[in-house]
Amino acid sequence: MQLTLWTYEGPPHVGAMRIATAMRDVHYVLHAPQGDTYADLLFTMIERLPRRPPVTYTTFQARDLGGDTAELFKTAAREAFERFQPKAMMVGASCTAELIQDDPGGLARR
Repeated sequence: MQLTLWTYEGPPHVGAMRIATAMRDVHYVLHAPQGDTYADLLFTMIERLPRRPPVTYTTFQARDLGGDTAELFKTAAREAFERFQPKAMMVGASCTAELIQDDPGGLARR
């Protein structure tokens, strides 16, 4: 079989949010700058889901780039686990956050 059609439906972190939203007891920690949290609107206002996606954002700002954004992610992941007690956690970075190369997957393993 050969792929004959490719449909772009949004950035990868939105796809990961769809997976987390479709599963139970899963929480997604998204390393993302302020502004990339618009994905909540896709689910709650546009698709009209009855609840917000199970996502925690690091939501760093431009002024944070001079500091340790990796520490922001580690703190957010730890606090999300303590607060929501998920059976599984997904971690990722928005497209914009990938530019700073913090590696959320590696940080979460540590």
